[in-house]
Amino acid sequence: MTIPKIQGDVNKFIRHHDLYLNFVTQQTSRGESIEADGEGTLLTRGIRRFGQAHNRFQLYNENGEVYVGPYLTSQDLQRTLAQFMANGVGKPASRWDAELGVLVFLIHELNQQGFVVTGGVQETQHIWQSTNDRWVAHEVLEANGEDWLAKMSDQTDFLRPSDLPKVLLTTTGDYYAVRDQHGSVVIDNVPLQKLVSVLLGLRLGIPAWALTSLLLVPRVSTESFADSQLVITRNQCSVPLEVQTLADFDAVAALPILHDRQYQTYQYQFDTPHEQLGDPMTASVFGQMTSFIYHGMPLRDLTADENLTAWLADLASSAGMQISLRQQRQVHQARVEALIVTDGIINKLQLKENDEQRGEIETVYDVYAGDADDPIMYDLEFDELVTALLVVGQMQGILKFPN
Repeated sequence: MTIPKIQGDVNKFIRHHDLYLNFVTQQTSRGESIEADGEGTLLTRGIRRFGQAHNRFQLYNENGEVYVGPYLTSQDLQRTLAQFMANGVGKPASRWDAELGVLVFLIHELNQQGFVVTGGVQETQHIWQSTNDRWVAHEVLEANGEDWLAKMSDQTDFLRPSDLPKVLLTTTGDYYAVRDQHGSVVIDNVPLQKLVSVLLGLRLGIPAWALTSLLLVPRVSTESFADSQLVITRNQCSVPLEVQTLADFDAVAALPILHDRQYQTYQYQFDTPHEQLGDPMTASVFGQMTSFIYHGMPLRDLTADENLTAWLADLASSAGMQISLRQQRQVHQARVEALIVTDGIINKLQLKENDEQRGEIETVYDVYAGDADDPIMYDLEFDELVTALLVVGQMQGILKFPN
């Protein structure tokens, strides 16, 4: 594919539009093909060697919103900047209509099985830190669903108001729940980006408890977890709204927060001073995670992982595509001060080094078309992979669910 050339002063263009660039180096393992009847699964975190390295770019605006990304190859950066300079700066990456359309499709499928999806908004009101997550887990268990924090003073030996940056710790946003035909919640507190995987799992007949442990319990390395702190947020909520259409997602985001004890909830989060380790958890998910940590109880259901993997691998194969799994870790990051362009092609960088370089090990997915050497999609998170495959499957009319 021909790479469009950059016409004009790209650095002036970047400054004028308040755009920013990072240059990132990732250590990566070799890609492993995922087959429907193979040994590996999409969510199994094995032990892998990082024998390769590749470079990526992050293009973002002054609000930290990324474009296209989260990562771009040098060729895709060239294409993106050339397109922006020719046609104007596009919108930051977001959930576009085709993706939300897949969610609506899955919701309608689940409605036929007696499930209802509701959405609501939460806003963080208070933040605590705990130095003893085992003590917190005991208090949560003993409370048996009651508001245990309401009975606590603001400061105890193991619990105190947080001194970490609130902007890092807030769990404000829209969350979704799946309810059965009796109105009882079967899965709660699902962020929008994970909703597609949760709904797909339910449609495939995977039990809610298995999906919760597989998809909603944070995947945290021993190194990061050892240095983390338990953060608890008290959130005020909106009334839940049933979701049936694309417009309902906008309606959920606009719901008013109700400042009433009846609409209070708590979320649990393991954090470092620099990052959140996974998504916030409900009390029940937090209990599952601590049960595993302290008592060695199984944390994830392998059968659910195998079933989800087999279905997605079959879908990819039916669409003429192949899924490849890698693990990678950021080892270097620098700010791009200027791009040096020769004959319309970016060939050199002026960089400002960043001291914080090494990142968390993450599992990512690449998608190949046929036997092509280069992926058509790369560096996808699991939920992005699920969404992308469902969009392709819907466009090609090849989605097949169990009866």
